[in-house]
Amino acid sequence: MAVAINIPVGNPNIPSDRPESIAPTNNATRAYVTMRNTGRVSVVDLMALREIDTNPQTATVDGIALPQGARPQGIVIDPKDNYAYIADQNRPNIYVLDINPNSATYHTVVQTINVTSPLGLSQLAISSDGRRLFATGSDSNEQTPNRNLYAVNIDPRDKPSAQGSNERKWHQQIGVIPTASETEGIAATSDPKKMVFTNGFASVRTISNGEEIKLQDDGKGFGVLEITSEDRSFVAGRGH
Repeated sequence: MAVAINIPVGNPNIPSDRPESIAPTNNATRAYVTMRNTGRVSVVDLMALREIDTNPQTATVDGIALPQGARPQGIVIDPKDNYAYIADQNRPNIYVLDINPNSATYHTVVQTINVTSPLGLSQLAISSDGRRLFATGSDSNEQTPNRNLYAVNIDPRDKPSAQGSNERKWHQQIGVIPTASETEGIAATSDPKKMVFTNGFASVRTISNGEEIKLQDDGKGFGVLEITSEDRSFVAGRGH
């Protein structure tokens, strides 16, 4: 096997753009690439195999700007291609990017979801039924343990119909699931009640208070999250 084609993304005048993660739309027309060091998202036309200019008013090919200071990491797209969800490596934030071409706010960040991570976030995944978004906590600071998975309600049935009314906590954190060590990758399974995740495995890690974390307790780097609550407004689960 060989790479069929290389598609340049980002600003050629900014060598530190650093493309980080990629997510294609489910209709295979576009792909969204997080640019970690410059706080932007580049959009690739998968039919023309080139980057899309999201701001034709300038002389350069522009990506989508995220909120000031953003450091985007993981990205996922919901099954209906309405939103891209983008994790911030340094902040406990998930940016909600409108990617529906028929929307008045197309290619605009329409919301920032806050979670209770003590640091930022790393990777994202959506359950196979499209109802829940899960984030792994960033472990970029070893002095601050971040041994949790964070669950967010993205069920389109729970989107509030009236402004200011959000009883079903749509686009809000609905659960925090502790794990034995800092998590990294996460992915859905065919069972919407199960997610799988990984961590940066090492034999023993010592936190600043002297606590020793034996990471072998977490399946030597591989874990399974089982969702044990059916209530859409709260997710309970266990990682093992």
